[in-house]
Amino acid sequence: LLGPITDPYESLVQSIISKLLIDGPASPFYQALLDANIGADYSPGTGYDNSTKESSFSVGLQSVAKEDVDRVREIVWSTLEKVSEEGFSEKRIKAVLHQIE
Repeated sequence: LLGPITDPYESLVQSIISKLLIDGPASPFYQALLDANIGADYSPGTGYDNSTKESSFSVGLQSVAKEDVDRVREIVWSTLEKVSEEGFSEKRIKAVLHQIE
C-alpha cells in the first residue's frame, strides 16, 4: 500500500514511478523478470492502482514455476533496491514523461 490518494500530485508521481519500473523493455522489472523468462508476462493488476481509497503498487508474473516463486520474490526486492540506489536514467525519465504528455 502506498497510502491515501488525496493529493493529485503524489498520485501522478506514483504513476510515473510505476511506469518507470514496469513499462517496456527498458524498464527494470521487464529486464529482471520478463527478459529472464521466469514468467510468461506480468500478472493482471501489476503496476500502480489508485482505484481504491489506498493506492498500491504490485508486481506479479504469470506462469511461474513453483520452484521459481522464491527467486521471483528475491528479484523483485533486489530490483527495487537497485533502483533506489541507482535511480533512473534521464533518457528513460524523459521517455516516460513524453508518453504522459
